[in-house]
Amino acid sequence: QRDEVPLLSDIRFPRMYPIAMLGLALGGAYPVHVAGRWLATRSISVRQVAPALTLALALGLATLFLVDVWPMSSYYDLEQPSTAGYRRLPRGIRDEKSSGRVAVQHYPDSRIDLALLEDGWENATGWPHPTAGKEMWRLAAASWLYPPGQRERALGLAGASVLFYDDADDSTPPATVRNPRALPLVRSYRDLVVVEDPHLATDLAVDLASRNIGVITGDAGTARKLARGNRSIEFVAGDPCARERLDGPEALVGAVARVCSRRPWLPNLSVPETVRLGTATGAVFRSPADGLRGIDVVLTVGQFPGGQFDLTLRELGDDGTTLGPVVRQVPASDIVDVTLVRFAFDPLPRSAGRTYAFTVRCSGCDPDTDPALASLESVDDDGNLVVGGRLDAERVGLFALDYGEAPRGTATDASLRYSRPGDGQWRVRADLPEKAVVVVAEGYFPSWSARIDGKPAPVLRADGAFIGVEVGRGRHTITLDYDPPSTLAIGLVVSVIVLALVVAMIVAPRRFRFT
Repeated sequence: QRDEVPLLSDIRFPRMYPIAMLGLALGGAYPVHVAGRWLATRSISVRQVAPALTLALALGLATLFLVDVWPMSSYYDLEQPSTAGYRRLPRGIRDEKSSGRVAVQHYPDSRIDLALLEDGWENATGWPHPTAGKEMWRLAAASWLYPPGQRERALGLAGASVLFYDDADDSTPPATVRNPRALPLVRSYRDLVVVEDPHLATDLAVDLASRNIGVITGDAGTARKLARGNRSIEFVAGDPCARERLDGPEALVGAVARVCSRRPWLPNLSVPETVRLGTATGAVFRSPADGLRGIDVVLTVGQFPGGQFDLTLRELGDDGTTLGPVVRQVPASDIVDVTLVRFAFDPLPRSAGRTYAFTVRCSGCDPDTDPALASLESVDDDGNLVVGGRLDAERVGLFALDYGEAPRGTATDASLRYSRPGDGQWRVRADLPEKAVVVVAEGYFPSWSARIDGKPAPVLRADGAFIGVEVGRGRHTITLDYDPPSTLAIGLVVSVIVLALVVAMIVAPRRFRFT
C-alpha cells in the first residue's frame, strides 16, 4: 500500500505477527458467539463448555500463529552454518569489511546473516532490517528487482560496497560484485533538497546522493530552518507527480520528473514479464516538464542483437486515445544500465502537460532472440502498456524519461571519523569547513536522539531512510543513541494482562460470566 500507517511506520521490529494475532482474535470472537447460541438451543449451558471453548480457541490461534511463522523459521533458528566459504573470498573483497557493508540477495534468511556476522561482515539487507520501515524496504529489499545501476545506487545509500548474488558453502565462496556506487557510512552534504513526500524523497535520494546533494524529508518549516546560513537549498512541496506541470530550477525539475516517470513500476515487488517487440509495442505517458529529450526503455536484451532499435514518439490528441503526428523518430543511442536502452532526441521545448505514446521496434533482429519490452502488472496507477497498437490498462511498461543532466552539488571538504560503542550507538567526530548536514547510514526512527558536543540536536530523516543531523562549521562530536519507544513497554504490559486473563478464564471459569 502506498499510504503509511503512522504507528506501524515507527515500529522497529517485524510488524506482521501482532497484527495477524489481533485479526485472528477479532475474527475468532464471532464463531464463539455462534457456538454459544447453538448450544443454547440444545439446552446446554455455555458455562459448562466455556473452558473447552476457550482452550480450543487459544490452541487454534497458537496453531495459526505457528503456521504463519514456519516459513520464516530460520529467523528463530540459531544453528549457525559454516562460514568457510566466506573466508575464501579474495583479500580485496574481504578488506571492504572495515569500511562498508555487504548486501545479500537472499535477505530473509537469518542463517546467512549469522554466518556473515561471524565472519565480520555487516549486512545492509539482513533480516529484519528491511522490514523496519517502508523506505528502508524500498532501498534494501525491493531494489534487488531494479535495473542493475538503480539497484547499486539504492544499496549504495546504505553503504553496501559488496553485493553477494548467491550463498556460500563449506568450499565455495559466493559470487561477489563490488558496488562502484557505494557511499560512505557517514557522509555530509552542503547542498540540500527538502522533499515533503517520503516516497519521492527516497527515490530522489537514489539519484542525487552520489551527486553531492542530500535529500531531507520534511515540510516547509524544515526547509526554512535548514536555509539559515549560506547554503543552497530547494523545497519540493506535496506530491509533484500528481501535478500537471512542475516548476522550479530546470535541473531539479528534470530530476523530479524522471523519478515521477518511474513511479508506476519502481516500487512494484514482482518479477517483470516481457512483451515481444511487434508492430506497435510501447507505452503511453504524460510529460510533467518541458524539455523532454530522451526515453530509457527496459528491454530484455542488454546489447544490440544484430539489429537496430528504433523508437517512434507521437503526441496523443485531447481525447487521450487518438494518435497525432510523429514528433520524433530516432535510433537507440546507448545502453545506460545493462537492460536500459536510451533513445535520445532533440528536446521538446513545450512538452509539459502533454500526453505521448512511444513504440519500439527492432529491425534486423534475429527472430529466435527477438528482444522484448519489460512490463509489470499495474498496482497503484492505471496501466500504460501499448501492445499491438492498443492500450493495456492492467499493465505498465518499464521506462524512464530523460530531461537532461541532474543537478550536482559541491562536495564538502569534511573530515568525518566514526565509532560504534555499542548497539544503537554512534559517535562521529566531524571537522567541517562550513555548516552541513551529517548523514549516518542507520535506519531512521523517531526514538533516535542526537547530541552535538553534549547538547541535544534535532534528528532529520535524510537520504530517504537514514539519520541526519545539522552541524555547524568547526570541530564537533556527534552522539547518536537509540532508546526503545515507550509504546513497546506499554505493549508488553498489555500483553501480560491479557495473558493473565486468558489463564484465569481457563483455571477458574466460574468467576467469569458469559452472556
